[in-house]
Parts: sequence; structure tokens; C-alpha cells
Amino acid sequence: MNSVRAWSLGLALDRRLGYQVSAGLYGREWVTELGVLGGVGGGLSLSLSAAWRFGISPEAP
Repeated sequence: MNSVRAWSLGLALDRRLGYQVSAGLYGREWVTELGVLGGVGGGLSLSLSAAWRFGISPEAP
């Protein structure tokens, strides 16, 4: 297993006052991200995603 090489944090707002916050960890061959999506109605959606990089994909920074 390769060590973590980078991480990211993002925030996005749209014109309907919705928001999305996400954070990710990036290794040499893998990436994982946890995100929260919310809006005016008070609901939240939590997501967890992971992917394995293979083929000619570029490496993490």
C-alpha cells in the first residue's frame, strides 16, 4: 500500500443557496473522497467514493 501523497478540500456554492463540501486523499494509485451536499430545504446528502487508478491516468501531485 502506498502512502498518502496529497489531500484536497473544496467548497462550492450555487445560486439556489445550495452548498457542497468535500475532502479527498490521494495516493499513487488510488483516490478517496468524502463529501456533503446540502440545500435550503435542510436536507443533507453524504457521499464516500473511492477509485483505483490504472492505465495511463496521471499520478497524484
